[in-house]
Amino acid sequence: MAEVSVPKRLLGKSLIEADLRRNHKVNAIAVSRGGREEYEFVSPAYVFAEEDVLLLVGREEDISQFSNTAIRGKGRRDFRSFMRRFLGRSVEREEPPQSPTISD
Repeated sequence: MAEVSVPKRLLGKSLIEADLRRNHKVNAIAVSRGGREEYEFVSPAYVFAEEDVLLLVGREEDISQFSNTAIRGKGRRDFRSFMRRFLGRSVEREEPPQSPTISD
């Protein structure tokens, strides 16, 4: 998962027209509009604009290949930082639950 600026060639196109899955083997699941910190889920009819940042999922090499032509301004960001903004709260590593023990 990575945050990637929208490349200029996609500006003015909808998510459907961009066909990221077929053309780049990545999926856009959320967008940060116009440089805002908050993310919202992206609809198929969403039209890309300048300063938009996409949250992409896909294989690391596919995201890397897409982002090499797409990184502008913010580019990739830290995943924990994204989760804090997306969920609106602090995200910390949770310890796995302990197995119950049987006492004599």
